[in-house]
Amino acid sequence: MKRLARRRAFTLIELLVVVAIIGVLAALLLPALSRARASAQNTVCVGNQRQLNLAWRLYTEDNRGFYPWSTTLSFFDDALPAVEQQPAWCRGSMSYIGVRPAEERTNIDLILGPWPGSIGAYSRVAGIYRCPSDLSRWRPERTRERVLRVRSYSMNRNFGFPESRVFQLSVFNKDADLRRHAAGPSGLSVFWDESEATLAGTDFGDPTLHCGEWVLGALPSTRHRNAGSVSFADGHVEVHRWSDPNLLANSRRVDLNMGISTVPGSPDFRWIEAAMRTLGPGTTD
Repeated sequence: MKRLARRRAFTLIELLVVVAIIGVLAALLLPALSRARASAQNTVCVGNQRQLNLAWRLYTEDNRGFYPWSTTLSFFDDALPAVEQQPAWCRGSMSYIGVRPAEERTNIDLILGPWPGSIGAYSRVAGIYRCPSDLSRWRPERTRERVLRVRSYSMNRNFGFPESRVFQLSVFNKDADLRRHAAGPSGLSVFWDESEATLAGTDFGDPTLHCGEWVLGALPSTRHRNAGSVSFADGHVEVHRWSDPNLLANSRRVDLNMGISTVPGSPDFRWIEAAMRTLGPGTTD
């Protein structure tokens, strides 16, 4: 019996071989699992965008075709209502800097309303406001815990932004205004999955041409393997893969809080401009 028991024992070499085989299998499986997880998160992000777009559309239909504003305006303008009465789609700053209360970064009430213009009444699920791949966190005051920020998405600045005499912009306030966009609803973006590096207010700013360089004040997310989701006015959602080196290098920073510039002709910046513009080709705001 003792001799039989000795024969059943594993040798050290056999154990090392088994461990090596397990290691090889794990090395082969982990990338596949990582890709599957990333694909699932991408699917959830696209679903979030679709639900936000649906809530935006339901709000518009219930308000005689008028869109909620992409943001509120805090400066003085006689033509505007007080900030508390401005119909923004949601509220709250996600910025890592600034004087706004820190709790805004983790306050669900600010994204669900009730506020004038809030689409929260048509969504009622706080989770759809944050991309599952967005792991950016904020430490609330008087605590050591770091909490996930509650929002990853911003609205195209040109939607619902008041035609204020301060900026003298021509923007989309209602459904009838979509006729001014050359590509129509299918080519005009509504919600952007924004980079954690620039996510702050509730609006996503479009590129501007300054001294021969395109300047982008808000960066799209590259969390989905250098791609990010964008929803459009006709309801469809695109996952666009970015290639501009400057955009990719800065989109995952947490200390940027400002835009970037690149040389004219960048396909990414051109794509963003085309999805943001308020007027047809050959015109300017």
